[in-house]
Amino acid sequence: MFIKKNINTLMRNNFSIIFIGSFLAIIVAYFAQYIGKLEPCSLCIFERIPYLALQCIALVAIICPRMHKVMTYMVIAVGLIEIILALYHVAIEHYIFTESLVCHATGKACSEVAFRFMNLSMAEWNLIYIILLLYYFIRLERNNGTFTRGS
Repeated sequence: MFIKKNINTLMRNNFSIIFIGSFLAIIVAYFAQYIGKLEPCSLCIFERIPYLALQCIALVAIICPRMHKVMTYMVIAVGLIEIILALYHVAIEHYIFTESLVCHATGKACSEVAFRFMNLSMAEWNLIYIILLLYYFIRLERNNGTFTRGS
């Protein structure tokens, strides 16, 4: 009963969604790399960092509920950084931007799409995923009154 109650409470915490969502993104990336044998470019590797940061922020928010509002804004900031990275990667894949020196660090071109699912690259799926994850989190936080409460 005690464990079930705590699990239910945890799952109602919006930061659990961020933690689980970020964890899934990292799992998919490593699955594609090691099981699917898809070599990631430098940007693909950099795009994992915000997801790791989101996991850390979510853990702090879950452990220290008093920091809820600060952690909410941190999730939004890191989510926006991930959106910018993903947009940049998609723009490189579509030759809107030229590859920077960062793109040549691993030897694989960032513009080279190794895998498509439903005619979208992994960078495009990542962009869609982070936008939906961040949107859902902000919507839940707004419904909880996080943006209207005092500090």
